[in-house]
Amino acid sequence: ARPGTSTLNLTAGATTSNSTIVPVGDGGAIDLYFSVATQLAVDITGGFTAADTATAGRFHPTAPARLRDTRDGGSAPLGLGESITVPLPGDVPADAIALAVNVTSVKAAHSGFLTGYAAGSEPPTTSFMNPDGSGAARAASTILPISADGLTISTTAGGHIVVDLVGSYFY
Repeated sequence: ARPGTSTLNLTAGATTSNSTIVPVGDGGAIDLYFSVATQLAVDITGGFTAADTATAGRFHPTAPARLRDTRDGGSAPLGLGESITVPLPGDVPADAIALAVNVTSVKAAHSGFLTGYAAGSEPPTTSFMNPDGSGAARAASTILPISADGLTISTTAGGHIVVDLVGSYFY
């Protein structure tokens, strides 16, 4: 079944890319859905294999699920330098060390960047996405560290943030 989450947000006439982790179906294939006509190139850069004995630090896929959408309820967009904290999802074990997420920036009115980190820790000096200030939706897949309180995403570009879960890493 097609999930209610997104991986890539297209803008007419623009070449757009993203990386993501996608579970394969029973036959080893994936389905792709687009809300608009487009041309597409798909590159496979890796995969995960099941392990009978080792589990520590391995990827554990989940059905894609929306964890947070700041547009819900008519909320105002985040301002420059603001952040949101996404609680640890209930179906992710408490000893999880990271989440594989797809993060979408929507209506960022300024150029800037998004960074993610374990809730309660210091923000890193690196980014995983750089909105251009056009307000266009931009998506990026990333693996972010988490704490028992979840993860925090900060933006210097403002706008709305959508966070979709695709998997976790735990001991």
